[in-house]
Amino acid sequence: MSLERDSCAYQAQYCEENVWKLLGRPELPSDNSYAMLISNRMRAVRFWNQRSAARPKLPILWDYHVVALVDEPGEPMVYDLDSVLPFPVPLKVYLSESFKPDPNETAVFEPWFRVVMGKVYVEELWSDRSHMRTEDGGWQAPPPNWPAPTPKGAQLPLLDAIDLARVDLPGEIVSLAGLRRRFLSPTARKPFA
Repeated sequence: MSLERDSCAYQAQYCEENVWKLLGRPELPSDNSYAMLISNRMRAVRFWNQRSAARPKLPILWDYHVVALVDEPGEPMVYDLDSVLPFPVPLKVYLSESFKPDPNETAVFEPWFRVVMGKVYVEELWSDRSHMRTEDGGWQAPPPNWPAPTPKGAQLPLLDAIDLARVDLPGEIVSLAGLRRRFLSPTARKPFA
């Protein structure tokens, strides 16, 4: 099952809401779709193959990024509306093309993932978009034309969800190696609950 990129709601710099809208679509199976909130304790993850990069072959540094993952039969697929990679793209390809190791650096830019069931993410994500405000009250980037995700009683505030020390929130936190093992190892493959 796949969607065309152009059919998806999109607003630059609002990846969490783009994925929130995407995972709310009826075409995506709710029992095997996930939101992956990607960050690390330093809030500095280097991504390759992103639209916002200064030049196509250069990485970009995000404090966090959110993509959708659908564990389709045979091969898990990633839906990243900010990537220049195919849409969707196999998880194995996405991980190798988005997170390229640099032997000259420490693990400071290594990605970690909070993997949240898609249905939970859609129902529980909360954001008032305040993280996108400037000091004078303006916008760092124009907000989407849809209402912000602010359901009553939501258990997944965006700024808390990207704090990977918060293990009390929905989702499971795994390293890049752990994500590869979980979805790409034929003997250890197991979906997240």
